Amino acid sequence: MMESYPNGDPEGPVETFDFEKLSDDEYATIGSESGRNEYWLTSDNSLVHKETVDVTCTLDNGEFQWSHGYRSRIIETTE
Repeated sequence: MMESYPNGDPEGPVETFDFEKLSDDEYATIGSESGRNEYWLTSDNSLVHKETVDVTCTLDNGEFQWSHGYRSRIIETTE
């Protein structure tokens, strides 16, 4: 389980989501607000949205940095 927050506001999470590996180069997020989104993993280890290619993600200090101004991090769950 992960949570997303606006850049610069780590105390203000806006969504939680599951991150799933679909194949060697395909991943999906299933968000509490954004629903299901699928991504390609590029050769430089960036995620690129399959339908909206201007939405990308890179790994930065152990967190996802999204091109639309949000970061995501792993959170602990009680399950």
